[in-house]
Amino acid sequence: MKFKGLKISLFIAIALLLSVSALYAGGSEEAGAAEDKVYVFTVSGHSPAVMPAAKALADWAAWIEEQSNGRIIMNVHLGGSLLKGTEAYRGVQEGIADVAQYVLDGREGFLLNQVVGLPFMGWPSQLESTEIYEKLLSEFPEMMGEWKGVRPMTYVMMPGTHIHTAAKPVYTPADLKGLKIQTSEAMPGATVTALGGTPVNIKVEDMYLSFERGLVDGVLNHFFALNAWGVLEIPKYHTVFGKGGISALPMTIIMNEEKLNSLPADLQEIFYDAKQVWLDKFCEYEFGEEQPKVMNHIKEMNHTMINLTDAQIEEWKNLVMDSVHQQWIDDCEAKGLPGQAVYDEALRLVAEYK
Repeated sequence: MKFKGLKISLFIAIALLLSVSALYAGGSEEAGAAEDKVYVFTVSGHSPAVMPAAKALADWAAWIEEQSNGRIIMNVHLGGSLLKGTEAYRGVQEGIADVAQYVLDGREGFLLNQVVGLPFMGWPSQLESTEIYEKLLSEFPEMMGEWKGVRPMTYVMMPGTHIHTAAKPVYTPADLKGLKIQTSEAMPGATVTALGGTPVNIKVEDMYLSFERGLVDGVLNHFFALNAWGVLEIPKYHTVFGKGGISALPMTIIMNEEKLNSLPADLQEIFYDAKQVWLDKFCEYEFGEEQPKVMNHIKEMNHTMINLTDAQIEEWKNLVMDSVHQQWIDDCEAKGLPGQAVYDEALRLVAEYK
């Protein structure tokens, strides 16, 4: 009986050992399979391939591929060949692209984040304004909560916007009266209305045709957007509202949140680490190449630069305080969002950086 019991105990021990070995082997195979799996990403950029944002996006994607040791493949489509700028956010939400270049747009349901698009906030340099935006996102979770189904992986504030007109110089708000000014969303449109002009909502990709067909007399945008879309030669007059311009918006690289969360932790970390890579490359192309080239070209064309003084800008600013600023605060508060608090903190940070 003792011998029989010993045989049974030995049989059980061997069976347990084999089961554990099988589980370990299976786990090792699964781990190995996860490490060998290749993840393919579709990446969309709406800027022309020669522009800083597009070149930086291509470099960013190449860096991620290299860091992943072949586990990530980034298929990059530039120049709006996959998604236009106005399609980027929904396109990433719906999985048409996994990653896209995207400029913040109120039509996507953003409200608190639109504090950066309010006119005449007095934004400092692009990089300082980017730091301010990051601080606001960190301090107010309601702002980050407006990003639905996508994750902003990296961002930079775009240059300040100015008014560019084809046939008539604009020195005062009275000069804007009766002029049709191209804008691409609600906040700039409300700004143009408050300043006395007539906003014409047309996609940035259609700026050239808008001028060519006489649909607009001018445009509210930054110099480098005009250059990117082949419009820079048309408006001969540029009304410049200081370093920060009338307003500025963040340009981001967004990623489908579900796709990001499906990655192993080490690959997710590569995407997070790539944040600075894109920003550094963008700055290299934008400040080292694009901006000096564009401004020199404007001088060569003998365009008229109307550089307004702080006192002159104040006259324009006073026209938007109630109709745009206060209206935005009221809209936020009506939806239970801390509009006043975000607004006050944004102004405090602007003053601190200045």
